[in-house]
Amino acid sequence: MRKLIAKIFLVILVLAAAGSFFLAFVPFNKYVACVRGSTGQMHDIETKEATSQAVEIGESFDKYFKNPKWHHLESGNWRHIVEFNGECDYEGKPAKAKIQFIISQETRVESILDFKILYRVGAIAIDDKILTTQERMDFLDKIINSK
Repeated sequence: MRKLIAKIFLVILVLAAAGSFFLAFVPFNKYVACVRGSTGQMHDIETKEATSQAVEIGESFDKYFKNPKWHHLESGNWRHIVEFNGECDYEGKPAKAKIQFIISQETRVESILDFKILYRVGAIAIDDKILTTQERMDFLDKIINSK
């Protein structure tokens, strides 16, 4: 009986260690995962009509940028922000981009497997210069439609 308990304890210990190792090297955040896994489609500012095909945000960003990094931030008033940082070419020159996705207060967590997230694109900065609305739309369109 003691051997059986010892083996069960050993298995649990090994699984816990493997899980800790995995989480240490593969950070998971539900907000980041939801933004990355969502689909994006550009719409004309005035007509609101779709200007591009829907594509997965994470896949598009990973293709377009070098050294892509996603972070979850929480502001002081319980507001959640997913921030993306990456390197790209902008207007023919190497640049560092920062894009913020602001999580809506209407976001619902129904269970760990059923997480409904609503967000909007916030500020976009290229080399610390904030883009105008039209520049943001053009830049996002370029990212989403990159091959």
